[in-house]
Amino acid sequence: MWLLAFSPWKPAANVAMKRFLLALLLVLVLWGTEYAFRGYWEPDEPRFVLIAREMEDAGKFFIPIRNGVIYAHKPPLMIWLIQLGEVIFPTPFGSRLPSFLGALLSILAIHAIGRRHASNAAGWISAVIFATCWEINQVLGRGQIDGLLTGLELLSINLLDACRFSRIDAAVATGPSRASFSAKRFGAFALMGLAILAKGPVGLLIPLGSFLCFAAATPPPETPSDAPLPFSKRTGLTGAKLLLGCALAIAIPVLWLVAAHLEGAPNAYFREILIGQNLERAAGSYGHIRPFYYLFLQFLCGFLPWILFLPVAARHWGQDKKMLKGLTFWILFVLLFFSLPASKRSVYILSAFAPAALVLGIAWQNIVATRVARILSLILLLLLPLGFLAAAVFFHVIRNIEPPAFIPPELIRSLHPSIFYAGALLTLLPLFVFLRKASTATLYPYCLPAAMFLLQVILNSALLPAIGPLKEPRIMARLAEQYCPLPSSRLLLYDIFGENLSLHANRFATRCNTDEELTQAMITEQRGLAVFLNRDGTNLVFRFPGFIRDTGTFSMGRKKYLWASFEQPDSSPDSPSP
Repeated sequence: MWLLAFSPWKPAANVAMKRFLLALLLVLVLWGTEYAFRGYWEPDEPRFVLIAREMEDAGKFFIPIRNGVIYAHKPPLMIWLIQLGEVIFPTPFGSRLPSFLGALLSILAIHAIGRRHASNAAGWISAVIFATCWEINQVLGRGQIDGLLTGLELLSINLLDACRFSRIDAAVATGPSRASFSAKRFGAFALMGLAILAKGPVGLLIPLGSFLCFAAATPPPETPSDAPLPFSKRTGLTGAKLLLGCALAIAIPVLWLVAAHLEGAPNAYFREILIGQNLERAAGSYGHIRPFYYLFLQFLCGFLPWILFLPVAARHWGQDKKMLKGLTFWILFVLLFFSLPASKRSVYILSAFAPAALVLGIAWQNIVATRVARILSLILLLLLPLGFLAAAVFFHVIRNIEPPAFIPPELIRSLHPSIFYAGALLTLLPLFVFLRKASTATLYPYCLPAAMFLLQVILNSALLPAIGPLKEPRIMARLAEQYCPLPSSRLLLYDIFGENLSLHANRFATRCNTDEELTQAMITEQRGLAVFLNRDGTNLVFRFPGFIRDTGTFSMGRKKYLWASFEQPDSSPDSPSP
């Protein structure tokens, strides 16, 4: 089907393929080095990778497993994609297949909406603005479930929006035209079903609510501005179509729940995945309790630096205000939806950055023509090379003196000043073009988006992988080889999940919450390695008499750990007493 759709004898398909390849290139240039070379960073990346591997090792397909225990916090779509990615691609890129797909789908959807409502250039500018805002760049570069969820949500919104923009009335269309309408709606709600399978009911509620709010304010094309339209005409969804679509979306996770039941999932698993992770989480039972306004502040910070231009866009939109109104409703719906529950996290509102990017991208030509926008652009374009130059001088100087205690020596060794000098040179180019706008009028509007893109590429490809040793417990590979030589040996974790410890040790783990549980696990394993947080690793020789052999400490980010090798006393009677 896809091969036929992009066949060389179809001009429209060729254009679609070019757009797809350009979006693919954008994603790979921006995040490809992170996907391929950076290690797994806590908390989400190692957790889902380990679950995917342990689930496969346990012979389970529908029930996630973590540290030998059923994991009921999230549905399994992300885990399935990790398993698929590690079969197709080398790790760690394969482990980040869900994030890669989420980023690609997001870029394609935003470009399509921007192109449909404005122009091809507006679509690409919107996509670049979305990709380079602070929160989106951080999340989509990591193996987080929210990136995949955002891609599925945005693509489903795009498909529903595309249905409204056909010149053929779906109610009277026949043959291929009617089938095209049905396929788009089917695809939109199927994507919502997959989004539910990624992170629960928000996968349906957020895209559907966002689209309805957006479409209610933006009538279909070729509609007279003063013509009153019923809601079903504005959205392209009658009551029957809406109910059937929701039924389709819900049917997808229901099939998984049935399969999980047949695979032996206990009743407690269904209670946790259906009630605990939705109603109880919203009530704040799992923490992250924040005030009502918290996500509005996170939106302002997460959309930096582009948030500075939103007031200019609102004043100098210069186009049909209904479109601006619809995008604003979309933003407010997402923010208000997640502001009502007690539990709040900034990653919940990723989809709100898409309409914000469209607000800027569609009106970007008008925005950059204003004096305020020119001043803001000049300031940002000056700050980028100056910031890189200051960082280069700082790291050049600090290599020749005794560094302050708060700067890890590994960071100084990893970040060479040449990285920052190169960044300063690269970001000078957009500034040079910006200052010569009279002779480069066609490039002038793209200077700031290009500069922000270059900034994020440098950060993602050079800086983030360089600080990997500070956030990855690489010592665990050596410890596991020395104290857990058998691949079947299990790492023992005391009151921690420690997925990253387990990944780097290349050993599955058993979590023990009490001294009694850990003692029993030591007896079962006979010899091996146990890991504690520093605060829990005191008096080990007295708490586990006869077991402890060697101990040591290491750090991972801000966390301090203590490792202890152990051996069951009865299995080595001639060994000296510790």
